[in-house]
Amino acid sequence: IDTNPIQGYTRLPNNPARERTLSEAEYLALLEHLPPHALTLFELRYRLPFRGQDILGLCVEHVHLEDRRGYIDVPGPLAKSGKPRVIPLWWPHLRALLESVIAGRTDGPLWIYKGRPFKSWRTAFATACRQARVKDFQERDLRHSAITSLVLRGVPLHELAYASDHA
Repeated sequence: IDTNPIQGYTRLPNNPARERTLSEAEYLALLEHLPPHALTLFELRYRLPFRGQDILGLCVEHVHLEDRRGYIDVPGPLAKSGKPRVIPLWWPHLRALLESVIAGRTDGPLWIYKGRPFKSWRTAFATACRQARVKDFQERDLRHSAITSLVLRGVPLHELAYASDHA
């Protein structure tokens, strides 16, 4: 090549990755401002590497509490990659929260509010962030918070990569 084929083109501005996580004070403030029906969903998003579409589409039958730790199956159609995966319940208190959400049901949508499945919690989350004065934090940042805390907790990286759909 005699000439530079991209000479004269201007470079796109750098788009740094978001690396925002919640502080402990922000986490506690959000717990105070979220409506009761969104608390367990928030806790799972904050503690486990879910994407929004992963968790909202879950059904009761995807939650497995038979063994000591428990896990959640994310079916391929719900996952961004299209590949099914398993997310262990690394935090012991999540088991009790899921038991209360399931409340004896054996099938159907996991997230029920006023007798109907709910498909979004964006309004509740955005309102809680505003009321709690949590700035520059988006729903998708919960996934980064979860992965960061799991790494700090010592979860093996290969296990975390699989559970977070990066394997």
